[in-house]
Amino acid sequence: MSKKFWNKWFTLVELMVAILVFTIWFLSAYLLLFQAISSSITSKNEIIAANIAREQIELVKNIRDTNFLRYNNWDKVDNALVSWTWNFLSIWYFTVENNFSSLDNPIKINILPTDFDASKDKILNTAKVQLCIDNSFRYVHCEPWLEKTQFFSYVKVSPLNSKNITETIIPVANWYMVESVVANAQKWYREFRINTIITNWRK
Repeated sequence: MSKKFWNKWFTLVELMVAILVFTIWFLSAYLLLFQAISSSITSKNEIIAANIAREQIELVKNIRDTNFLRYNNWDKVDNALVSWTWNFLSIWYFTVENNFSSLDNPIKINILPTDFDASKDKILNTAKVQLCIDNSFRYVHCEPWLEKTQFFSYVKVSPLNSKNITETIIPVANWYMVESVVANAQKWYREFRINTIITNWRK
């Protein structure tokens, strides 16, 4: 074979190697960029979920403290906040959020349907727990005219129990366990939970 042929052959091989190196570099850069964007979105969603969960806990505490100021029972919800009165700190699920339309009654709560449970399917198919973005770019529970998000939130209230010497379960008076849950269904399903104990600290 002539020297000219070998030079062309080596030039072709060098070109193929260069293309391969560039392709590997490009794919590596793309994967790193994709991973960085994905991690950034995940971190952002976790921060949003954590803030919403903490806010729900604080709102429950505010309800208790407002009851003290209004000389109500500590675990009651004022009539002005909802359409009826019930023992808020009882065994069930609720939505709780700021009521931006009222300065006199700044907290809005709703009891969830009797068939609600904490399963993934039930959460994703219960419209009352889905969060939307309002006109001021705040996360609120959805109304038909608002932009829906992939976040869902609710609060579970349970009794705090203890056992006596015979191992009988006894509810602790003036103490409740409150669990704040925020679910994120973007890409994959994740839940963020915060637990706290609410007490009648005046007793």
